[in-house]
Amino acid sequence: MVSAFLATGLLLVPSGHAGWRYLFLVEGLITLSIGIASTFLMPPGPTQTKAWFRPRGWFTEREEIIMVNRVLRDDHSKSDMHNRQGLTPLMMWRSICDWRMWPLYILGIMHMIPVGPPQTYLTLTLRNLGFTTTQSNLLTLPSTTLGLLNLLITSYFSERIHSRVLGSVVLQIWALPLLIALRSFGLTTNQWDYYVVVTLITGFPYVHPIQVAWASRNSGSVKTRTISASLYNMFVQAGAIVWVNIYRTNDAVSDVQPVRLQLELIFCNSHSVRVTFHRPPFVHANGL
Repeated sequence: MVSAFLATGLLLVPSGHAGWRYLFLVEGLITLSIGIASTFLMPPGPTQTKAWFRPRGWFTEREEIIMVNRVLRDDHSKSDMHNRQGLTPLMMWRSICDWRMWPLYILGIMHMIPVGPPQTYLTLTLRNLGFTTTQSNLLTLPSTTLGLLNLLITSYFSERIHSRVLGSVVLQIWALPLLIALRSFGLTTNQWDYYVVVTLITGFPYVHPIQVAWASRNSGSVKTRTISASLYNMFVQAGAIVWVNIYRTNDAVSDVQPVRLQLELIFCNSHSVRVTFHRPPFVHANGL
């Protein structure tokens, strides 16, 4: 949401340089500032919050004892290793070979493909519909706001019903009717009709946090959790490479073929969620 307002203002700055240069500079400085601040604001653990710039820490000794006991009572496997203990190559290999986690990795690479392409090319699509650069940047705000609300609602829904499966499949249910509507559009479709549907698609429920939690809970140990979180995110980024190539240059006139592919992937993803749910339960083996 902030980026849309920044882009609207910075792209109109009168200067001898292109506005996008200032946009990249400002957003880069904001990201850098957050990264530097995080180094100081994020302590290694709940019992290590004291520092030279925070001499009193965040918690009392009694509060630290209560937190540690509640964490260990919730998941005893978290006592297997501390947060500064490294993983050996053998531990990493065993974690990678845990085939029970593979369905989640496959889901990570595929779950965003139905809604990713419209999101990637939203501003370009708005420009092609006849809106100016400033209007296109501002018209992305409704989808961003809707996506934020859907993220909060879906995450709360998943926690409330204690189900990662239903929380993850909400994305596919949301996208199905909207992509069917997009598939029916043609060259004579009103630009505002197209905008409404694309905005609803790009305001999809962002279920990535739910699936990260799903991978974490299914890992079964700190060792496997460390590797599975990294692998899952790598597969999600690989999925992003896939979805930016769904729309090709020859789809500029008609996007029938890519939308058809996105519809097919919705059913494939729904089946992947079901397969992931019915995978065999995790069994601790060799400490993993």
